[in-house]
This record gives sequence, C-alpha cells and structure tokens, in this order.
Amino acid sequence: MYKPFIKAGHLENLTDARYFAAKDVEWLGFYLDPNDPESISFQELSAIREWVEGPKIIAEVGFLGFDAERVMGQLSGVDGIQVSGFTQLDRSMLDEGNVVIREFIAEANGELPVDLSALQKGEILLLDLERNQITPEVLGMTYEAYIDWLRILTGGLAECILDVPFTGEELHKFVEDFKPWAIQLKGSEEEKVGYKSYDEIDAYFDYYDEWA
Repeated sequence: MYKPFIKAGHLENLTDARYFAAKDVEWLGFYLDPNDPESISFQELSAIREWVEGPKIIAEVGFLGFDAERVMGQLSGVDGIQVSGFTQLDRSMLDEGNVVIREFIAEANGELPVDLSALQKGEILLLDLERNQITPEVLGMTYEAYIDWLRILTGGLAECILDVPFTGEELHKFVEDFKPWAIQLKGSEEEKVGYKSYDEIDAYFDYYDEWA
C-alpha cells in the first residue's frame, strides 16, 4: 500500500492546525495572503505556531511583490513559504535551506498558465486541480486517460504536491494508481459556529491505520 507525504493547506485556525499536526503530516500551510480578508495575519500565525509541533510550518503568502527574507524574519519558527507560480523569488531563499513551494492552479480546461520548466531547482511544485474541479469528466477523459495525462503534465518532477478533486474511496484509488510524491488536504468549513467535522478526512487517515 502506497502512502504519500501530506501537506495540510489553507489553514486559518488553531483547530485545524492541531488536528493535522496530530496526524503527523509533513507540512502545515497557513493562508496569509493580505489581499484576502479571510486569511490570517502574521501575528496570528506566530501565536498558533506556539501550540503545534512536528510538521514543517509553511506561510502561504500567494502572489506578492515582497522581500522574502524580511517576511521570513517576521515569522519566527516558520520553515518556508508558498508562493504563486508568478512570484519572483531570489535564489538566496533556496540557498539558505528554506522550503519553497510554488503553486500553480490548473485552468478550467486543464491547461497551466505557465511552463513548469520555469521552476528553480530545489522548489517544490504544488499543482492545484481541485480549485477548478479538474476531473476526468470535465476533461472528457476516461479515468485511465486522466492518469496518463497527469503523468505527462508532471513528468520529470521529483517533488510535486497534488491537490486533486477526489475524496473518500476515489482519493484512495487515485493515490494507489498514480502514487503521487505528496498530496494536499484542506480543513473542513465550520458546520455551525464553533463546530467542525473531519469525517471525510478521518476516513482517509483511518484507511492507513487499518493497514498499520
């Protein structure tokens, strides 16, 4: 049975952070884009950081014209950043051992807005197919053809995190068939104030527990 690395992404609260940290995921990604009112602040992330341990902490800063070294200096205990595919970064970010994840969001037709060969050596690609629900049906493909298409799209990339539009048994099947290096999972929305359900995500982790 194949088990990929897991990145918990787009986190906005301590509840999600502690849940995923307890699952021993590889990265916890916190949404810090100041252009979006739903994101958390640098100060909130610093406070949350004190309550979790284990996974690498990633500041998801999106597409910004920023001084990356200054941002990293403000975020004590943060291990790296996640940026939009269009963000320009100085090579020193990688040379200093920081984790750099570069996110590309597939367009509705499955195409990417840029050439993945633009990645710098040492950067990790995060390919988001979930945002625009890029399923085999949307692309008019069989499941098998979809797997082949995705292999070609990510071919040659040793480190690629996939955010795919599958849950439950479909997600298990995809992981077994494609064997991604890593996948991204996101926290659930509150069903009502102060209450969150992790049933679907629990089912994913329970699948591996049964094989332990």
